[in-house]
Amino acid sequence: MKIIDRTVQLALQNDPELSQSVGSKVFRYVVPVQFEEQWPFIRVASLNNIDTQYADDKATDSTITIQVDVWDKDPDPLIPEVDRIMKSLDFKRVSAYPEYNEKKGEVRMIMRYETIKNL
Repeated sequence: MKIIDRTVQLALQNDPELSQSVGSKVFRYVVPVQFEEQWPFIRVASLNNIDTQYADDKATDSTITIQVDVWDKDPDPLIPEVDRIMKSLDFKRVSAYPEYNEKKGEVRMIMRYETIKNL
């Protein structure tokens, strides 16, 4: 099993263009409470990691699904940047949908990406 959500987090965090907007506020699994209203910020979470190819009764490849959530009042400018970075890591976007929080006036863009990695 290959764990790559940390790699994704660091790629997003260290991208010069994205960091101009987000800074270092790219979190893994959980957004700390003190940052919940300091938009924009991003959360990365691994959703699925399934062995999908086998040879000689051993797994050779895994299909990995990563969710990247972008929170902001208007996340639209950040979405193409996240997409660019994820595609550079050989991910393809399999879904994207917004969730509006009326109380906070924020949008959470939920994007899911998949890749196949050799083990």
